[in-house]
Amino acid sequence: MRKENYLIAFVNKGVLNLKIPLPFLRNKSVLTKSLVWNLRYIIDYLFDDQLMIRDAVIASPSKLKFQFIKLGILNFLAAPFVFLYLLIYFFFKYCAVSFK
Repeated sequence: MRKENYLIAFVNKGVLNLKIPLPFLRNKSVLTKSLVWNLRYIIDYLFDDQLMIRDAVIASPSKLKFQFIKLGILNFLAAPFVFLYLLIYFFFKYCAVSFK
């Protein structure tokens, strides 16, 4: 429950800038499922087994920065495969609907 509260607080208090600066979106906040998964991973990294913030994170914030960078690289490497999967999935889904 405490971890969920941190996720909600990050969004409500504006700690995370989730706005996309595109004119047609008019600075709307975007919170995708993959972003929520990444934030939950980071929040899980922040806490130890007793739900206290890890001393290693407090002593060295660069470790937390490394976790963000690691997730960014992982998402960048996985993006083409996710795009290809979604493209094939939607193609077959809507082809099946059109032939009914």
